[in-house]
Amino acid sequence: MKRVCLRCFLMSFLLLNQAFALSGTQKLSLEDAMNLAEERSFSARNAKLNTEIADAKTDQANGMALPRLDLDAQKIWFSQSVNKLAGKSPLSPDEVTTAALQVVQPIIGLGPLLMQIKAAKLQFQNAQNDEASTKRDARQMAASAYINSQKANQFVTLASSALTVSENQNREANSLFRAGRISQVDVSKFELSLLDSKQQLTLAKTTQEIAALSLSEILRHSGTLFELEDLSESRFEKLSPTLPEVTTTEKMAAEKRPETVNAQNGIEIAEYYKLASDLDYLPSLNAFARYERNFEATDQTLGGTAQSPGLKVAKNDLRDSLSMGLKLNWNIWDWGTRWNRTSEYAATVQKARIGKESAESNIRIDAVTSHLQLKANAEGLNTAKTASKLSEEVYRLTKVRFQNGQATSTDVILAEREQTRAQSALVNARGELDLSWIKYQKALGIKPTFLKN
Repeated sequence: MKRVCLRCFLMSFLLLNQAFALSGTQKLSLEDAMNLAEERSFSARNAKLNTEIADAKTDQANGMALPRLDLDAQKIWFSQSVNKLAGKSPLSPDEVTTAALQVVQPIIGLGPLLMQIKAAKLQFQNAQNDEASTKRDARQMAASAYINSQKANQFVTLASSALTVSENQNREANSLFRAGRISQVDVSKFELSLLDSKQQLTLAKTTQEIAALSLSEILRHSGTLFELEDLSESRFEKLSPTLPEVTTTEKMAAEKRPETVNAQNGIEIAEYYKLASDLDYLPSLNAFARYERNFEATDQTLGGTAQSPGLKVAKNDLRDSLSMGLKLNWNIWDWGTRWNRTSEYAATVQKARIGKESAESNIRIDAVTSHLQLKANAEGLNTAKTASKLSEEVYRLTKVRFQNGQATSTDVILAEREQTRAQSALVNARGELDLSWIKYQKALGIKPTFLKN
């Protein structure tokens, strides 16, 4: 009985521990979040599988150009109703069992196969580049979700502080009303402000829950609550990187972004397939060697008369055969199949060239846009800092003037709201600046990070 109870206690402890692990909080840095997304996101995992598929196709293409070894076996029964000698003469057996090994090596037909090998290698390289790009996308997605969750936490803190201020204002207003210093209208205004603060806190908490859910799903940690880093200062400001000129940024992106390489590879892939299609007009020539054994072979007597016995040959000397040769095949007419396929690949080459021009244009736009946005967000953060300090001072002075009867209740409420708005704008400016740094690195084709190189 004690053993059973102990076992139940251990099982209960393990279940509670698992439940706590699922519902408890875990400390998570921005860098950890990006690393997790790079490893666990759906797109990154699919991209990795696409690379494995491209690698397997490369091996397939290589195998098609190597000698092929075939094994075939057959069992044949002959009908005695058609051939009366079947089963009655060594030269006409009633059944035959054979097995053969054959090696075939393309010779002239190697040309198209070699083109396919080259195309497959470039496709594998493109798949690797796509995998790296997908990982960078996953890191940006995780950073965006992380920073949004950070901002949501800060907005809840600000909304809570605003509610506390509104509650204090409401109590002070009631005290001033009882002292006959303000009217009932002023008290009602402060009560409305209090109700609005409560509503803003509810909305902030809802946004916080949605942001936390989004982050946990992106990181494939469903149901886990994360303890995030503080957003009291911008990581970009702390890192303080030196930004190059916009023209340098554009040049760096053109050199590092894998889309440029992939676009050039796409042109070469289309050209290889077109060349392989052109080579299909040539005949195919295969060399082969075949070793065959007849398991139904019997001893044979060749020739001979009543006076002179014939030549006796043992079955071991008859059952095996080895043949070698060349096989030529030339498709003379195929109703325009090859011609149309060549025309298709010619159009594909042109399409790939246009795709390269489009990719280069998109890279330039992305690089310049991310550079300008980063600089604008850096300036915006400085403006938000100044605005936040000024709004705090305005609210402090307005509150003093109200207590001295020199400002209205409306002035105080507006000043308090402006202070909250400025503080929220500062939080948003910090997050947007950090996120724009992530986007800028991604636009350059490098791994987004806040770690110093």
